[in-house]
Amino acid sequence: HNFTTPTSSATRDRNYRKIIMSSKVGGMSNNVRDGDDESQAVLDAIVGDAAQKLGKSSDGVSGRVLKYTTQLVNGVNFFMKVKLNDDSIHHVRAHKAFSGDVTLHSVQADKAEDAAIEYF
Repeated sequence: HNFTTPTSSATRDRNYRKIIMSSKVGGMSNNVRDGDDESQAVLDAIVGDAAQKLGKSSDGVSGRVLKYTTQLVNGVNFFMKVKLNDDSIHHVRAHKAFSGDVTLHSVQADKAEDAAIEYF
């Protein structure tokens, strides 16, 4: 699914400046943060696709971002530790283009709650 967040360009620019300031170009940020509105919006856009990749039904699936970090590329990669509504925990990588489009990249299934978020 592609998802465009309906935000003003000023808000979007401020959000990207915040992400860019905490990211190294091409490198993953070592600044692991608690889930926030920005990371949750990214997850909400792709949670159904992530569930399907995990072999689960996408019907009624929801999730919450516990922790995340970013990587500045042609857009921003989000590496997220996610708890789904069935209480399973997974690492999810999604890409958010500067246009606002969000796509799922990959999923690492069945992670421990204290597992470190690493590049994948």
